Amino acid sequence: MCHEEAFSHCLRPVFTKLLVQKIKCDFSLNLIGEHGLGRRRTLDDVQQCLGDEVRVLRINLKFYKESYAAFLKELGRQLDVQTEKATSLTDLFTKVECLNKPVLVLLHNFDAILNNPKLDPAFDSSFFDHLNSIRNQKNMSLICVTVKAHDQSLVLIDGQPHSYSWLDLQQLVLPALSQKELKADLRRRKLKLGVEQ
Repeated sequence: MCHEEAFSHCLRPVFTKLLVQKIKCDFSLNLIGEHGLGRRRTLDDVQQCLGDEVRVLRINLKFYKESYAAFLKELGRQLDVQTEKATSLTDLFTKVECLNKPVLVLLHNFDAILNNPKLDPAFDSSFFDHLNSIRNQKNMSLICVTVKAHDQSLVLIDGQPHSYSWLDLQQLVLPALSQKELKADLRRRKLKLGVEQ
């Protein structure tokens, strides 16, 4: 994990440190923030701080909402396992137990599979139940990134409203950038540009 001073490269150093601490404690989180406020940059910072000590499985659900099979295949690729026999998250999570290192499942644009009547029907209630089970597994953490709180969105099963999201996720709102953080990031960018020129 990052040493204390190593968070200084992050866009939001204090917030990133908080996220990393929660990941170390196997939390399941809902990171909430509008597009364009540095959500992806924050995820990049978290992943860099975790380094090789944590296996990060990072999926942008915007690209997999219409194919659960492609979603599983991408997870398998990141786990370096064959997915021909994997039909659910449970099949893949059994592979995770063999890694002997902490795992973070990071689902960016999670709201792409909420309120979505065109969603692949294989993203069914058992899929959400499997995600919920992560909080009970040692050395596994989950972050679902959404624009608004996940529990304000409907889960649609076979195109029909099933219920609001029942995932048990601690909600963390992406904080606004402070003047200090903005200035620090501008300085980093200028230094980087100066090196490249």
